[in-house]
Amino acid sequence: MTLAPITLSNLDSRSATDRLRQLTPADAAAALAAMPVGRATSILAAMADDLREQILACAPAGTDWSDAQRYVEGSVGRLLEDPPAVFLSGTTVRDAVEELRVIVAQRMVVYLFVVDEADRLLGVVAFREMLYASRSATLDDVMLRNPFSLRPQTRLVDAMREVVTRHFPVYPVCEADGVLVGQVRGQVLFEQQAFDISAQAGAMVGVEREERLATPWRRSLRYRHPWLQINLLTVFVAAGVVGAFQHTLDQIVVLAIYDRLPRLEVKFTRRNVFLRDQFTCQYCAKILPETQLNLDHVLPRDKGGRTTWDNIVTSCFRCNTRKGNKLPHEANMHPRMKPLAPRWRPLFGMHENGLADESW
Repeated sequence: MTLAPITLSNLDSRSATDRLRQLTPADAAAALAAMPVGRATSILAAMADDLREQILACAPAGTDWSDAQRYVEGSVGRLLEDPPAVFLSGTTVRDAVEELRVIVAQRMVVYLFVVDEADRLLGVVAFREMLYASRSATLDDVMLRNPFSLRPQTRLVDAMREVVTRHFPVYPVCEADGVLVGQVRGQVLFEQQAFDISAQAGAMVGVEREERLATPWRRSLRYRHPWLQINLLTVFVAAGVVGAFQHTLDQIVVLAIYDRLPRLEVKFTRRNVFLRDQFTCQYCAKILPETQLNLDHVLPRDKGGRTTWDNIVTSCFRCNTRKGNKLPHEANMHPRMKPLAPRWRPLFGMHENGLADESW
């Protein structure tokens, strides 16, 4: 029984481990080797120790899973591969070519890494330099000295900042003392970072990093259940707050938009006086339709009263007749509100339909 790498990639680590248990250690190692390095390392990290040891014992050439397990998730060390072509300082081009004839039959070689006896990286050799070099020359003669390298403890996001302008197909990975511990492919770095970015977006809506398209629904529910509860609680709290303060929010929104508009003079008309007084007789306080209302001069015209905002009030026919041309104290009839010119607002006309807020 074999599993396609795509099938394993679509599973979360726990489900993938369950599938791999059904295979022989050799088949399981082969299936993991065909997957992206970071994904294979994550699945191995989620395994029980006994199963992991069995698979690591059958790891194909070029994998560096054992070393990768020593580093934290999200670091360059989790993506390590064994460098296929590592040569001691002093090796001749002739000897290197002979060894490469065997190596390239098994693995793809991009660069040759030159190290000293303590495995410290001294330089990198590209095939182009080897092609034009004398066969009797040493790799030291054609190598690029003090090459750029990554640290295995470096976080992926920091590593991406360092390699984004270099675009090398392969990067050597060295410890702080310069010891070569492996290599990482540029494509693998970008793929893993792209996955991490997509996982961050999923985490915001309760999708766990380990969750995959083929993850069983029961396990997905366990992953997401806490987030679902939090989201539901947040929705209910937000709805309660909005409901409790809806009226206040409406006032704030309208006033924020209109309160600072330039003030204009309201045109003096019969209807606007009714709107100002809310169709209410200012003497008897009755609310009547417009056809049963009239305008009254507080200070009668024959006594010098003018037809202005501050001398005109709304009155019903009965009160208007009763007051006649008397002064308020003479008729013992005083307006309920002091007549004033209204301040203009965009919502002034809304009073007509009773839509304006009382505080306006």
